[in-house]
Amino acid sequence: MITLHEKLTKSVNRALSKGSIKAHARAIPQSIKLNSETVSITVDDGICTLSVSNHSVSFTLTSHWKSGSLYAHWIRLNKALIELDSLVCRTPNKEELAEAFGKSFLERLVAKGKVKPTKTTYKGK
Repeated sequence: MITLHEKLTKSVNRALSKGSIKAHARAIPQSIKLNSETVSITVDDGICTLSVSNHSVSFTLTSHWKSGSLYAHWIRLNKALIELDSLVCRTPNKEELAEAFGKSFLERLVAKGKVKPTKTTYKGK
């Protein structure tokens, strides 16, 4: 008998192997940069958590109408994978760069003309 974790792993692998997935039936496919080796899956009381390093996304599992067994509905799974991909692969904005690297880093970007100075540019450290 196949376990729930194995079933969810197969579902995640199948979704990620497509390269681009939809959030719902009529949505535009979005490309995913995650791979199945980096995504870890945990299940607790009908809640599935997908995580990569320090980022995680949770969604509820669906119960089969007849057998009662839990499975990942494709829309919920795809939405979670798209959200996780955006958390892991996104580029930080200038406020996050200023927080991470300090005010002097942002001043150098302004001096080089890479960022336009605004009232909020020098906010923070």
